[in-house]
This record gives sequence, C-alpha cells and structure tokens, in this order.
Amino acid sequence: MGQNIKSRDIAVDVAKGIGILLVILGHLKNPLMDFIYAFHMPLFFFVSGMFVKKGLSLGNMVIDKAKRLLIPFALYYFLVVIYKMVKLLAKGTLDLGAFSLNNPDSVFLNVGPIWFLLALFYVFVLWIPISRMPHLVSIAIALMAALLPLSFYDVNPAYLSSALLALPFFVLGNCFHTMGIYTKLKSLDWKNQCTFCFTCLMFLTFTPPTEYNQLNFNRIISTPTQYVLSGLFGTLMTISLSIIIVSLSNRTANLFSKLGNLSLHIMATHFYVLVALYQVLVKLVGDKVEENMYASYFWNFIVFLASIPVCYILARLLERYIFSKLPK
Repeated sequence: MGQNIKSRDIAVDVAKGIGILLVILGHLKNPLMDFIYAFHMPLFFFVSGMFVKKGLSLGNMVIDKAKRLLIPFALYYFLVVIYKMVKLLAKGTLDLGAFSLNNPDSVFLNVGPIWFLLALFYVFVLWIPISRMPHLVSIAIALMAALLPLSFYDVNPAYLSSALLALPFFVLGNCFHTMGIYTKLKSLDWKNQCTFCFTCLMFLTFTPPTEYNQLNFNRIISTPTQYVLSGLFGTLMTISLSIIIVSLSNRTANLFSKLGNLSLHIMATHFYVLVALYQVLVKLVGDKVEENMYASYFWNFIVFLASIPVCYILARLLERYIFSKLPK
C-alpha cells in the first residue's frame, strides 16, 4: 500500500486538507464538536513538525518563519481590524473605545483563526534549543513546557500559551518522521492500514477531552493526559486515513491535497466566509435556521458544504495575487 504513495507531500497534504475541513466544520454547531476539537488543531502542529529541519540556527529560523508566517499574519491582522471597524461602523457603534486595548472588544484584540500563524511561529522558534537533544529528552521538555500555562490558563499573551500547549505535538511529529515511524506506517498493506486507522479511532472515542478549548488552546483541559492522547490518536488516525485515500483514489487525494496546500489561507479566511454565508442563509430561509436542534445542524451542514468552494477560490485568489508576490 505504501508503495502506491508517490511522495510524502501527497499524504501529508491530504491530512491537512481533512484537517482544514474539520476546522471549518468545527466553527458551525454540529454533533461532532467534541470529536473535532479533540485533535483538529494538534494535527496541524504535528504535521508541521514532521519535516522541520534540524541544525538550523535561531537566526535563520526566525528569518525564514517571519517571511512565511509573520508577514501573512500581519496582512491578515490588518484585514481583520478593517473588517471589525467596518462592522462597527455599519452598526453605528464605532467610537474611540473600540481602539482601546483595555476594552476586551477592541478591534485590535481577538484576532480570530489567525492566532494559529503566530503560535506556529513561536513553536518553530522554541524548537531550536531542543532540536539537538535526544528524542525522549525533547519530548519530555516539550511536555513540561506545555504544563506552564496550567497556572495562568486565562492569560495568553500574544498566544504564547497556545504555542506552549502545541509544542508537544510539534515535537512528536518530528520524532514520528525522523524515527522512521511514518515510513513504517506508509509501508503497511491496505488491511493493516485500515486496522490501524480504526484502532486510533477507537482510542480517540474512549479518550475524549473532558473540557476542550474553543478555538485556540488557551484553556487547558482538566486532564492533560487526555489532552495529549486524544490529540495524538486523532492525528495518527487522520494521517492513516490520508494514506488510505492516496492508495485508493488519486482524484480524491488530489482534491484533499489542493485544500491542504491552501490550508493557511483557508484557516485565516474561513470564519468570515461562514459568517457571510450564514447571513445569506438567514435571508433565504428565515427562522427555519434555528427552528430546532436538528434543523440547526442541517442548515449548518449546508453552509459548510457551500463554504468549501468559496474558501478554496478565495484562498487561490489570495495566494495568486497577494501572497505569491511576497519574499520567500
């Protein structure tokens, strides 16, 4: 089965494609919320760590990731602030208080999904001092670092707490690849691959996080062990499923891979696409949207399906006309 996989990029991009769909779905009320939030963000940090290079200097890492993450963050942050200002202006509530950092509703705070870009930048920087250590030592240090936000979980300065909580998954992802586990997983035949995927699903089902964080890790779950296990099992399940998809259908794999390649832009823009589509839906069907729980789930799923091509097209346009022009 692994021999049918042309490169690591296909399976990993498929996993990212699945992950970004879960991110979109996770921002709509649905019966799978607990399942999705158990691992959808750990997945992205895990795959980011899989192929990070060892031996890079701190300076080179900062420069490289500033170009790839901080510049996109700054551009999207500017767009988010403009969006908030326009929204307040339309409501007639835009005043000087909206620009005060002491105001929790300030246009400069609560940046939305782009928190991920800033947190991932921190994770890459934090990786440098532990990258030269043995695998078990680096995992232990990452786990201890993740415990730091336990004492100040309501404080998340510039999403640094989010980065600390994500660090174990990044390090585990690197170990997963450099220790050859990913290669061994790809080499499994179809039957054993399905068994592995199903086993991870069962472990994930029986180790749900008792208190998942809404959006960005800055509230630690009450049981850190479940936090790590659910994130790890869900991530391994998704990677295994991606390998299965690649081996069974090139067309399906390519569709997921295209979403995965643009996951950064979809991550940054999908929430606002959902807001716009939901407003259109309310105009079309009125009170039926919230008629009952099942009606809400149904219409949210319609919004989810409609958002996929919209998010993809918007991400393609942003990449082609803006971000491809930035320094690499």
